Amino acid sequence: MTGNANIQPDRPEGGSSRLGREDWIAAAWEALSEGSADTIKVDRLARRIGVTRGSFYWHFRNREDLIDAVVEYWLKRLARNASLVDRHTEGATPEDRLWTVYDFVVRSVTGPQSVFLRIAAQKSPHLTRRLQDESTQRVDADAALFCEMGLPPADAQQFATLYNTMIVSEFLRNGALPLEERLALARSQHDLVINAARRFSPA
Repeated sequence: MTGNANIQPDRPEGGSSRLGREDWIAAAWEALSEGSADTIKVDRLARRIGVTRGSFYWHFRNREDLIDAVVEYWLKRLARNASLVDRHTEGATPEDRLWTVYDFVVRSVTGPQSVFLRIAAQKSPHLTRRLQDESTQRVDADAALFCEMGLPPADAQQFATLYNTMIVSEFLRNGALPLEERLALARSQHDLVINAARRFSPA
């Protein structure tokens, strides 16, 4: 909690009344693309969306509350994207389904927001647990695909962890490169992991 939590909010007036919680979250998400989580400052965001500082406190208790909301927004985006990929890869081979996820992430992650949110979450036990839960779900889903390739469960879990680590860190490693170069590097990493996994398969 910060001292700002005790400030009584001023009700937005005029055109500001149309702005809501989602507008603050969108502004914070955009600000993250321009720097670290330190760019999420109430005064700076208020100027960005053209409202008073006091209007912030109608929607959030403090800055930490806003960062929590941005993380939830990001995780919901991840869940929607995962659902979309699942629908479009139904019936595909496990290898193709894994690559579709990696390809989708490379194409859709065009800014550093996810990197900065992961760094910010390290300072919050609540957010750390939230991200760990999300990561566990993704790893378990990919482990099931490696099992379909014939790997024993323990090996499948390790390969899934490795694969997800590659995906999560892709923008940090290659985000400054052109998209086609990022995709080519991602594909080579995918092929390397898949070929190694096949050697672990008893079949």
